Amino acid sequence: TIVVIDCAAMAKDAPKGSDDGSNNINVVLLKCIKMCSETGKKMYLDQLELHPPTTLGTTTSDLGVVINDPATTTAVCSVDFAMMKPDVVILEKRADGTIDITVVDIKSSAHMKRSHRLQIAFYAIVIERVLADYNNSTSSSSTTSKLPKTCMAAMGEVWLPVSLHT
Repeated sequence: TIVVIDCAAMAKDAPKGSDDGSNNINVVLLKCIKMCSETGKKMYLDQLELHPPTTLGTTTSDLGVVINDPATTTAVCSVDFAMMKPDVVILEKRADGTIDITVVDIKSSAHMKRSHRLQIAFYAIVIERVLADYNNSTSSSSTTSKLPKTCMAAMGEVWLPVSLHT
């Protein structure tokens, strides 16, 4: 069975306070991962909004986005990331209980471009960081449940239009 989740509608219905350790950031993603684990159904998340963790971009190990003063190699600023909206995120439960996560970008281009691949890779990095931060924040809490084991797919997907001309 395949389930399509309208994440925008789910976010509107979500309570404003969060008791699951996520500080109301990325709550829809976290709830969908838990639902996929409980039901075992493949889920397509549409209109998911990702809020990058505040720690992303604060060290040179984060994609090299900290801008250093060349004379002193001192960080002069970091990049602030806005809310991100991957076109589709697919969740699928494996037999061992691990939830596979695949990022999909839908394009109207005739050919796949390097920028499409980079966008998918960046979304995957953000999702991995969000999940790691959530699990780290819940490790010391006895009232908050950890997420099931997750794994980003080795490759994301770019969906291009099918030519209707023969």
